[in-house]
Amino acid sequence: MGFIPFSIYIGLYSFYGWTLSVVPNHAKGEIYPLNLHGHIVYLNHAQHLRLEAFQVLAMILFAMFVSTGFILLYRNRRRRASSPPIG
Repeated sequence: MGFIPFSIYIGLYSFYGWTLSVVPNHAKGEIYPLNLHGHIVYLNHAQHLRLEAFQVLAMILFAMFVSTGFILLYRNRRRRASSPPIG
C-alpha cells in the first residue's frame, strides 16, 4: 500500500537532488535545503511540500498496513483458541 507513494518519494528525492541549484536563491524561493548524502540542494516551498507529503503518505499507509496485519493476526489467534479441538 505504501510502496507507490514511497517510490514517488524516492523518485522525487533523486530528481530534486540532481537537478536543482546547490546555492539558495531567495528570489525564486529556493530556501529549503535537501541533503542527498552530503550533496545539498535547495527546494522552493511547493517542491518541499510535495516531497514531505509523499513521505508522510507513505509512512501512514505503511503503518496502516502493519497495524491491519497485527489486528488480523490477533483475531485469527483468538478464533483458534476459542474453537473446540477437532477429533
